[in-house]
Amino acid sequence: DGVLRLLREHFGIDFSLYKTTTVGRRIQRRLDLLRLGSMREYLAQLRAAPDELDALYQDLLIGVTQFFRDPDAFRQLETEVLPKLLEAIPSNEEIRLWIAGCATGEEAYSIAMLFWEAIERARRPVNIKILATDVHQQSLDLASAGIYGAEQLGNVSPARMARFFTRRSSGYQVSQDLRQMIVFARHNVTKDAPFTKMHFISCRNMLIYLQPHAQRSVLSLFHFGLASGGILFLGASESPGQLADEFVTLDDHWKIYRKRRDVHLLSQVRLPLHRQQARRPSAFDVARTHGADPLMLQTYDQLLDRFMPPGFLIDEERVLVDSFAGAEKILRVRRRRPSTNILELLDDELRSVVAGAIQRALKDLKRVSYSGVRIPTETGELRATVVAEPLVHPRTNVRHVLLTFPDLGDEELSARTALETIDAGSPEAIAAAQASRERLDGLEAELSYTKETLQATIEELETSNEEMQATNEELVAANEELQSTNEELHSVNEELYTVNAEYQQKIQELKELNTDMAHLLEGTDVGTVFLDGDLRIRRFTSQIAGVFRFQRYDIGREIRDFSHNIVRPTLMDEIERVRHEGTHVEDEVRDRDGKPYFLRILPYRVRQHENGREHSEIEGVVLTLTDLSALDHARSRLCQLAAIIEHSDDAIVGAGIDGTITSWNRAAEQMFGFVAEEAIGRNLRMLAWPGREHELAEALAQLERGGRVEHLAALCRHEDGRRLDVSTTVSTVLGDHGQVIGLSAITRDISALAEARRELEERQAKISALLEQTAEGARRREQFLAMLSHELRNPLAAVMNASTLLDRDPPPQVFARCRSVIDRQTQHMKRLLDDLLDVSRITRGKFELRVAKMELRQAIDAAIESVQPLYDERGIELVATLPDRAMPMEGDSSRLMQVVVNLLSNAANYSPRQSQVRLVVTVEQGRAVIRVIDHGIGIESELQEKIFELFVQSEQRLDRSHGGLGVGLSLARSIVELHGGSIEVDSQGKDMGADFRVALPLLPSDVDAAAASAAQSSSRERRRIVVVDDQEDSREMLKLLLEARDHEVMDAADGPTALEVIAKMRPDVAFIDIGLPIMTGYEIAQRIRARRDLDDVFLVALTGYGAPNDVIAVREAGFDEHLIKPADLGRIERILERAPAADAEPD
Repeated sequence: DGVLRLLREHFGIDFSLYKTTTVGRRIQRRLDLLRLGSMREYLAQLRAAPDELDALYQDLLIGVTQFFRDPDAFRQLETEVLPKLLEAIPSNEEIRLWIAGCATGEEAYSIAMLFWEAIERARRPVNIKILATDVHQQSLDLASAGIYGAEQLGNVSPARMARFFTRRSSGYQVSQDLRQMIVFARHNVTKDAPFTKMHFISCRNMLIYLQPHAQRSVLSLFHFGLASGGILFLGASESPGQLADEFVTLDDHWKIYRKRRDVHLLSQVRLPLHRQQARRPSAFDVARTHGADPLMLQTYDQLLDRFMPPGFLIDEERVLVDSFAGAEKILRVRRRRPSTNILELLDDELRSVVAGAIQRALKDLKRVSYSGVRIPTETGELRATVVAEPLVHPRTNVRHVLLTFPDLGDEELSARTALETIDAGSPEAIAAAQASRERLDGLEAELSYTKETLQATIEELETSNEEMQATNEELVAANEELQSTNEELHSVNEELYTVNAEYQQKIQELKELNTDMAHLLEGTDVGTVFLDGDLRIRRFTSQIAGVFRFQRYDIGREIRDFSHNIVRPTLMDEIERVRHEGTHVEDEVRDRDGKPYFLRILPYRVRQHENGREHSEIEGVVLTLTDLSALDHARSRLCQLAAIIEHSDDAIVGAGIDGTITSWNRAAEQMFGFVAEEAIGRNLRMLAWPGREHELAEALAQLERGGRVEHLAALCRHEDGRRLDVSTTVSTVLGDHGQVIGLSAITRDISALAEARRELEERQAKISALLEQTAEGARRREQFLAMLSHELRNPLAAVMNASTLLDRDPPPQVFARCRSVIDRQTQHMKRLLDDLLDVSRITRGKFELRVAKMELRQAIDAAIESVQPLYDERGIELVATLPDRAMPMEGDSSRLMQVVVNLLSNAANYSPRQSQVRLVVTVEQGRAVIRVIDHGIGIESELQEKIFELFVQSEQRLDRSHGGLGVGLSLARSIVELHGGSIEVDSQGKDMGADFRVALPLLPSDVDAAAASAAQSSSRERRRIVVVDDQEDSREMLKLLLEARDHEVMDAADGPTALEVIAKMRPDVAFIDIGLPIMTGYEIAQRIRARRDLDDVFLVALTGYGAPNDVIAVREAGFDEHLIKPADLGRIERILERAPAADAEPD
């Protein structure tokens, strides 16, 4: 009792309700572990060591569970029970489940998966709430996290694993959708009020650990909590017991039951156990609980003592409840640890008869009588009748047995022991016996009437008490729900304030991004108009405004309201068709002035997520017009060239592979003097000058080897015998399947046409180049626009979907996930725009390097540090091998770091998880060789030649297959080549990994690292700097450090002084502490930004506060950068390099 009392006081759980054998066995286990000899010693240990009390508590808790334990039982639920249950629940009603004793959550998630799948099969909305409860908070925490190892998921099918679980480094985590269905809460089924209106309650393998009366109490609470027709799911060794009549058995083997009806059970059975007495309830406790008159009770006792035959009242467990008429004389009480079990108090021979009578009476619920039973007494041995009569309480179904010995009365006993005193057959004995019987009958009738009256009163009181208790429970439950709702509303209100502030920031960021995208569209030189689902104008570029005569205020108007210059009467109908059918239109068109365009009409698709599935919907149309003036000009030039060739004086001769002439044009007749009829069918050797036939043979042999003969200077013979100096180009003619079927020879008189040939070749080369450039430019622009649309639309779709979710007051987990998605996608779009700006500078020749003597190792180390979080996130090992020697060079440190970061980022993005990427740096012949080797998807051979080109569009493009604009490697090549280096890639093919190799020139070996580092520092531009900090040591050290870097530095200790110094010095950079006396750093920044003459000062916040809100506050105050104390010297140097120099000198 002392141990159980300690557990109840510390943990609020009454383990006396658990089966004695279970509790005793686990306490004994602790005694054995501690090597203690008695319970007294263990109780002292528990009081002295709280850790041991906690260990015992953990041992006593029931935590045996697993996913889909007893798979056949869950299969029966899935196929037979749940479909019928869902049919009985209206589709607009919330489905409510209660998983009692959920432990670490495996059973709760298993049942949640079954209901999810059943709801989908029933084609009804997912409107379900699952309450999973347990008394152990640590188990609930594990269940709430929802992360399990592979061995715990052995019973989960691969299909459910793929759908409901996500792979994490620590195991497998349940999906967010499944997790949101379940609320994990602490609840004690033996103590707390039950949840109500439940359609399904599961409590498996927990009741078997409780005492019988505790089992009945918990089951009655489940009965109260279930709605009519609700399902009760118990363990294989459990059953409703005495409440079996209130349930319909659906599966007796797997213990699945359905509640039969709504009925109020006796409150004493239904109430939680903490409101009842700890001992087993008895139907005869009713009189005690209702405060009966003590005088009446004494009267009843006298009546029972006088008229009840000798006997005993016992319960189902054979425990002695009461005794009558001196029957206790036949009991035998043990000296030590006496028992109240009637069988242990009887003589051995009598025990077997009584046990059989009790068992038969309880089984058949009928009166059982045995006569001639030997009963030992103090004076000898008697033979008497044993009667066992079952008693069942009409309301509680609690059963007792009345065990009587009619022959053991005092008079009978005297008669049996002294037979000679009274003759049993004498008239006196018969009259006395008759009178006794009449008197006894009268008393029994009176007693029966009194009992009936008392029983009626008791039942009325029980009914009233039951109704009042039920009402009280409902009020308590309603009050608890209202309190919970109030707390949730308060929490949501606080979250809304935070979300609103974040929304404002995100809206500003989206505005900036929208502006950047508008500038980007303007810079593509492609006319574009975006139409919504009603074909109203959403956005357009200036290139198309002139064609449709758009104005700024035309946003929102229908496209049909505008005329246009395009000569295409069906244009509007085609736009309508694209909107409704999702097709696309591509064609060349002209305006009324004859200017050519390439017209594209595409559907504007938006990805939608519904019920865990992704699909796209057409929400508008995109129309683009690409100017084809350059291409049209190239085509005209091509037609001119064809005409020139057609009417040229070149002799064009066709022949078979053996040299037999097959065609002979007019120019050939004029050049060689043979008419076509004379030449066709003869061999080309007839044209060779005597003695020069070998030239023709060599040309044919070269053609057979797959070569080509171009501009062969040869001597030919005219029909009249004259010698001709000609230049001949011979090429093969291919058939439909690529086989050589003949040859073609173009011959020109060198003397007459040499000059014309050179001019024609130059023109042809120019025209061909122009055609190729124009076609390639148009193709790349179209492909770039498609890729840009893809890369911007994906993050925009994610941001829009996340915003939509946030508008619906999602749970905290969804809210955090949405906010993370918006942050990550906006950063992704910012990086895209940064890359485009760098590419724009390179293509316009505006890309400049800040070249200085530097140590290459420092740039590589910085790159490794920059990408390490990415590698950690993807679980990829980065192994770097750098030489021990210094690697001084002249270059732009930040740009070279950008190259290495790009290569390392690509390696991480295209490598599988848990793989390895190697960074190997060597020095070879005065050049630093940087190699990035991965084991990722590899690069096909035909793509390796184009991998460094800008905006290369291919389905096999490395950058395209994993996102990005395809500019990273092009930027890297440009930066490396500007440094006088080279970059190349080697890959054995698809899924064989890649090896990128960068070679950079180093300074001569006599320049060591220290010299390069010093030269790098000294080559930096000298800055004017102000340091503002109220901590003298910090201010002085930073000032000395900057002066050591040859910068001009002034300092100040407070706000007013700082403003004077900055106004006087006009510095390039000002490092300002936030927490200053008199005036904070925020106020200083705001005052500086308010002055136009100080607007170019680069402000850096130097503070010990680094939370996201602090960074936002710093930016809003007007600072350009945010540094956390203690500031890293490398970070300060990079800020100084990036900060622009002030235009004016100080006053």
